[in-house]
Amino acid sequence: MAKVSIIIPVYNVEKYLERCLKSVASQTFKDIEIICVNDGSTDKSPAILEKFAQQDSRIQIISQENQGLSMARNNGLEKAKGEWTMFVDSDDALHPQAVEICLHFADQNLADLVCFQYEKSSGGPYQIKEFKRGVVQSKFSNNPLEFAFQKGDFRISLAAWNKFYKTSTIRNIPFIKGIYYEDGPHTYALLAKHVKTVVIDAKLYFYTQNMSSISNKKSSIKQLQDYKTLMFYINDVYLKSSYEKDIDLIRKNLFPKYLRNQYRCCQNAEYEIKDKMFRFFAEVLRDYKANKMISFLGCGPLYWLRYFCIMKKY
Repeated sequence: MAKVSIIIPVYNVEKYLERCLKSVASQTFKDIEIICVNDGSTDKSPAILEKFAQQDSRIQIISQENQGLSMARNNGLEKAKGEWTMFVDSDDALHPQAVEICLHFADQNLADLVCFQYEKSSGGPYQIKEFKRGVVQSKFSNNPLEFAFQKGDFRISLAAWNKFYKTSTIRNIPFIKGIYYEDGPHTYALLAKHVKTVVIDAKLYFYTQNMSSISNKKSSIKQLQDYKTLMFYINDVYLKSSYEKDIDLIRKNLFPKYLRNQYRCCQNAEYEIKDKMFRFFAEVLRDYKANKMISFLGCGPLYWLRYFCIMKKY
């Protein structure tokens, strides 16, 4: 049984897939299983997966009809046998020491979660800097939520792919099927558990700025619907939390950010759907307000005035 499971959802990424697989297969820590979930790819990705699987017995392929990123991760996690789990997106790449360094800090701190940093990449070759463990800086917390709203080298981001998880901590936290921005609910549901967490300043992941990715889609009603889904999901998680102050942190620091994103979606929408977008946004604003999820203090006077005007107009 492998020590670490690395789950890679794959969907039509023939341009980047070899780079990703090479980066994972060349980890300095070798006791890993590589679970590639082919999510109904129609390009050369399945052939690339087969080629690598023939060369490396640690690679296993799960094939499914296209169900989206969330279900690919969920189905990969069901098959994972490692004590630890990582998620790697198939257009990205891992630093060769990523698993080694994460395991070191997890063991050193008896942690359940290790969060690391990333570099942006164009999708081509990337420069590898060798890390000495003694040089990598770290911070430990039993309340990782405090790192989620910081800036700088020890911030915990929303992403699922720059984290090293004790598998048992995420077994019962599925990614929400069929929504954009699925990383946020998953990350905040985990942080709500107050798992023992180490944050390190090492950049162990190369994130590809892929202009065809979900984050670059045109504004749509679905984006607003999905923000509503994830905000109510996170709100419900923290209302049930035994840590009473956490819900206030979420409403003060996270929800205003999500609201601004929704506002920008409406602003950037094409003319034909802009009015429909703002009308839907007004409805969800009233829902958020009725459930005490937004406030003047959290949003700030400028945005609160904008939201008030939108609710009044629509």
